[in-house]
Amino acid sequence: ASLIRDMHFMLQKEVVERLAAGPGGGDWGRLSIMVQYHCRVEHLFNVGPGAFNPPPKVDSAIVRLTPLPANALPDADARLIDRLVRAAFGQRRKTLSNALRDLAIAKQIDAAGIDPRARAEQLAPSAFVATAKGAALELMESFAAPWHQTLVKLRCPNAVPYLVPALKLAASASVIGVVVAEISIGLRGGVTRYGTAL
Repeated sequence: ASLIRDMHFMLQKEVVERLAAGPGGGDWGRLSIMVQYHCRVEHLFNVGPGAFNPPPKVDSAIVRLTPLPANALPDADARLIDRLVRAAFGQRRKTLSNALRDLAIAKQIDAAGIDPRARAEQLAPSAFVATAKGAALELMESFAAPWHQTLVKLRCPNAVPYLVPALKLAASASVIGVVVAEISIGLRGGVTRYGTAL
């Protein structure tokens, strides 16, 4: 991304409107948020059907995408944000607390300064970033103690260095199975079988 100053695309007008949309409108959705997470989006101008031969049945538009510099990117895991956005917009009619119940509980949403009763189309990208940070922290804290106790019980000191990377990975994926898979990298035999049985 650091080698790319900007990118220009001609796309169907409706797609460009979705890319450049803002919260609260009908065009605002997962595509808008995930592109704006990485780039500044500018809808430059429209191109009518008469510019083509034969003329298409749709209008086109030119969009400029300017990658955000690394120091301007939000400090949150993009994979977890993608999962939150996907879940939120997959059930647009539901409130956030209901749409995200498998990824973030109401108190995490509220702690991020967001009304759990809000709906996805009302939120800016920064709201999903804040929710992702809170959900990741909660997951790491909730996984850390029991997994550390398990490793101590199993007397597998060689597995301890794998605990933190596993928790970080689990926080971004929010799936306990990922923790098992990551920890199992440093284990052997019965311990691996014990881990996968959890």
